[in-house]
Amino acid sequence: SNIDNGGIILEIAGNEGTAILPGDCRYFFWPDHLNLDHNKYLVVPHHGSKLDNYCKLTKTGICNAHAYISVGEDGRKIHKWEHPSDEHIYKLQNCGYSVETTLMKGNRDFTV
Repeated sequence: SNIDNGGIILEIAGNEGTAILPGDCRYFFWPDHLNLDHNKYLVVPHHGSKLDNYCKLTKTGICNAHAYISVGEDGRKIHKWEHPSDEHIYKLQNCGYSVETTLMKGNRDFTV
């Protein structure tokens, strides 16, 4: 829904790189000034569900960039949302991110 796209996006920069925490805001609505070229950590919006537009998702210039998808056991192929979607994971991998889900690895900690 459009209400998801009006939330707060956090871009946190530190010595180890940049992290982007977009909440549920779809890529299309991300501001142009986000530092995607040097993004080391991305918390994937909408639990990695299939989206209609990936235009702002670009190749990262960072080696070992990580994308984290928050999803529970009931998310994969059970609900109508089918998250995370294989298409979304492929787009992330094609942009240079290694993709992990909280279902695979549990809660994730990272330092920026």
